[in-house]
Amino acid sequence: MKTYIGIGGEDDFTDADLIERNVFGVYKNGVMQKIIPNGNPEEDEVYFDAYTGYMRFGTSFYAGEKALIQYA
Repeated sequence: MKTYIGIGGEDDFTDADLIERNVFGVYKNGVMQKIIPNGNPEEDEVYFDAYTGYMRFGTSFYAGEKALIQYA
């Protein structure tokens, strides 16, 4: 499990720990996000690229907002 804490205004990040991992749950501020394999995420969705560990959310983070990522 990983936690990302927003700095404010960003909607994406890359984490090397997520490369080649099976991400099966993403929660942003306690709200489950639908993981999409391609395209542009909308509200309550997140795009995840397992080859690079890149995640892009449908809405920007505010300062201190948390995302919880479950992976195996």
